[in-house]
Parts: sequence; structure tokens; C-alpha cells
Amino acid sequence: MGGAPFAWRPLVGSRVRWVIGFWMAVAVGCGARTGLDVPYHHPDAGPDVVVHHEAGIDVIEEDVEFPPLDAAKHDVDKTGCPPLTFIYAVATDDWLLRFDPPTATFTKIAQLLCPAGGSHPFSMAVDRKDIAYVEYDNGMIFAVDTSTGVCSTTQYVADSVVPFGNFGMGYATIGFGPEEQLFVSADTPGTLGWIDTKSSFKLFPVGEFQPAVPWAELTGSGDGRLYAFYGIGADSESAIAEIDKTTGLVIGQDVLPDVHRGTGWAFALWGGDFWIFTHPDQQTTWHYDTAKKTATPVAHYGAAVVGAGVSTCAPQ
Repeated sequence: MGGAPFAWRPLVGSRVRWVIGFWMAVAVGCGARTGLDVPYHHPDAGPDVVVHHEAGIDVIEEDVEFPPLDAAKHDVDKTGCPPLTFIYAVATDDWLLRFDPPTATFTKIAQLLCPAGGSHPFSMAVDRKDIAYVEYDNGMIFAVDTSTGVCSTTQYVADSVVPFGNFGMGYATIGFGPEEQLFVSADTPGTLGWIDTKSSFKLFPVGEFQPAVPWAELTGSGDGRLYAFYGIGADSESAIAEIDKTTGLVIGQDVLPDVHRGTGWAFALWGGDFWIFTHPDQQTTWHYDTAKKTATPVAHYGAAVVGAGVSTCAPQ
């Protein structure tokens, strides 16, 4: 894979992400994993397997070609699922939105009033019960009721375990569910981790993406798959990659030459297809058909959408 762009997200108090158009080179054969040697018991790896991530391990060469994303649909465990699922989003105007994929329409739910000290939403994920976890650009995470927009504080403390900074977010099930996990993607150099949202709200690193997947947003499926959306080249095109949740390895990729991220981006998986929110000059919502490999603009909103999430109960 060729070089990945270096992009810069805003400092505390800013609302959007800005892209700096220069290359961050990925040396051939030098894609080392994170220097943290962290024992990580991942549920997908089995109860007796401990995955260690050590520095100095060459994983993927620069010119590797990836298989296209697998568009196969699977039956999943629907235990505890709500009767209807939508994609939920947050925008730079602080509104919590509901997006309905079949009609490609936005509905305003509430303007968020989370006690974030003047900070604004940066990313978002939604759990199986339609509770949104909204990350603000000062590092705070709030649990938000998607029916009312009411915020609740969480125990998450930014950089309390490892200096991750801001990150993209997305839930994926463990196996075929119903258990799920919140995965996060640190902006640079592009590191995968997960947050324990059941009890401690601690963040645990998994490892650097191999090859680099910088400035990514995440989404997942009810059949245990995790995906990253990110820009490649000089942000003239983007890509969606399937990520191995236990290692951070890229195991499949579709390139989207016509989809430019711009200054705010998010995406979610619903109905077996991806719904991508970008803001190159105006907010544009794209439908990416995973079977036909086509991206079609379907809707617009008046502000940049910077976070999106959907329950892993969403149709496959």
C-alpha cells in the first residue's frame, strides 16, 4: 500500500477536522507494531489465548494488495435488539440526528447540552441498546439517550491508561453476538484499542494498524466484523478497510476514488452497506453498495457530521 496522508484534527474547542496535504511515508517492510508489550485477552481469540504486541515486528510490506471487502451476509444473534434501528449522528452544530437509510433522511432529535466545558462532539458510537457514546474534543465521553438527547457522564478519563488522544469509535460484536465491544482508533500513528464500557471505562491498546490507517473512523457489524474509513493519497480519495480486531491488521479493502473526507467525516454499517458522511465543501451523505462497489450521494445536512453510530442489531 502506498503512503498515507497525515491529517490533523482540531485542538480542544474546535469543531471540525482539517486535513494537511502531505504524505506520511510507510517504509517497506518496517511496519512495526506498537512498542507497548501489553497482554491482551481478546474474547474472539479464545479464553486461553493472550495476544502480545511487541515493537520491531515486520508485518506488511508497502506494496501489498488487499482483497476486496467481503459482502457476504450472515445470520446474527438478535437477543436484546430494539424493533427498529437507525443510524445516529452528531454534527458541528451540536445536534443529535437520526438518519434513516431506506429514505435517506435526517431527523433532528435534540441539541446536545452535555457538560463538556465548551467543548464539542468529536466522534460517536452507538451500542446494542441504542445508547450513544459521544466523545468530545476535550477527551470526555458522555452516554447519550438517543431518544431524548439527555447526557450522562461516564468514568472515562482521557489518556488515563495510554496516551491515545482523540479517536474514532465503533462497536462490533464478539463473534456473532450478542456480546459487543467498543473499539477506538487513535489518530496517529493509527492505533487500535478498545474501551470497557461495561464497568471501568478504561482504554486498552491492541496495536498499530498494519499498514497505517491514520485518522480513521470505525464501525462494526453484528457478525463480529470491524471496519475503518480513512483518506488515502492527498485526501483525493478514501478507503474502507476491514480490520482484524485482535491485531490491527488490515485484511480487506475497497478504495472509494470519488469520496473525499473534507473537514468532517463519519460512517456506519446498515443493511449490509456503508453510509458515509463527509464534508469536502458541503455535507454529503454517501451510500456505498458493498456488492456493486459503487458510492452514490443520497443526502445533505447543513453542518459537518463528525460522528455516527448504529446498533449492532442493524440489518445485515
